[in-house]
Amino acid sequence: MRIAMLGLKGLPGTFGGVERHVEELGAALAARGNTVTAYVRRFYTPREIDVRGVHTRLLPTIHTKHLDATVHTFLGAFHAAFGPYDVVHFHAIGPASFGVITRLLGKPVVSTIHRLDYLSDKWSAPAKWALRAAERMTVRFSNRVITVSQSMAERHRGGRRPVVHIPNGVSQPTPQPPRLIKEQWGLQGGDYVLYLGRISPEKGLHDLLAAWRDTPGDRRLVIAGGTSHTDQYVRDLQSAADARVLFVGYQQGDAQAELYANAAAFVLPSYIEGLPVVLLEAWSYAVPCLVSDIGPNREVGGEEGERCRYFKAGDRADLTQKLRELLADPQARAMAEAARAHVLAHYGWDAIAARVEEQYRLAIEGR
Repeated sequence: MRIAMLGLKGLPGTFGGVERHVEELGAALAARGNTVTAYVRRFYTPREIDVRGVHTRLLPTIHTKHLDATVHTFLGAFHAAFGPYDVVHFHAIGPASFGVITRLLGKPVVSTIHRLDYLSDKWSAPAKWALRAAERMTVRFSNRVITVSQSMAERHRGGRRPVVHIPNGVSQPTPQPPRLIKEQWGLQGGDYVLYLGRISPEKGLHDLLAAWRDTPGDRRLVIAGGTSHTDQYVRDLQSAADARVLFVGYQQGDAQAELYANAAAFVLPSYIEGLPVVLLEAWSYAVPCLVSDIGPNREVGGEEGERCRYFKAGDRADLTQKLRELLADPQARAMAEAARAHVLAHYGWDAIAARVEEQYRLAIEGR
């Protein structure tokens, strides 16, 4: 099949969960004999390149908080409709609302809802209203709708369009010794706690910094990620951080692998998620994890202590206590090994790509 993907910022997928999802899914689909083209934005991918078998297609946009995705996907919806594609796959509810254009122009449309974006604090009230309207349009006008978590699938079922749950995935990693991270930041391995992902208010990093100030010891807290039109929030975090906090920006490739492989623990303090790819990745490296007790995290984390520890989302005192307990727990690594076995058995990208292919076929047959 010839597949177009829209809604991402750029490739490689270092900018957020949607981009990681598209890169991994696209690579798996390409390995299965499909032709995959991802529409990208120049600010994130300056020129057209191939990434692991996925072709990129640059279109213009207006690089502001509210117009970046909107203008790019609007243009992409028309461009893909007249392109040599069998199906067009939109990602995230804002971009996916433009699928109505592509579908009316004759192309089958599949949409993936990655998270409920309107719950994010970075959006104003009008923007949240627009995202809720986009969600309704996505479900109504897509030929097939995919959600990355079971809870979101249940939320959207009962309407006119079929909604299926197909989770994010993970690849089996190769452990990396602390070479680059030692040279760049003096990290030896086992001497830091890691957060990796987008830096925005709904990720709860302000809670993590507050808890870290009350966590004794000489370990460092490494925050790997960058802004998502949230520059002031990043500056506020940097101002509030003590000397044990290290901001390392976006990381990819060997540096990212080393950060995962050599962390003493991984913390995800989010208020909202779809199904976090970074959590699956941390588990694939057998890193002990502490995560907020929101539904998508519990969906893959199981019962308390089965594969990870939980704290009450937004409760800084609980986060502080649970972080201390995790770092002192001699059984934490065994718990992480159980999590690793679980995610590698249930969240492989090839199996996920096969299920997405089936949705493509159903969309094409039912258009």
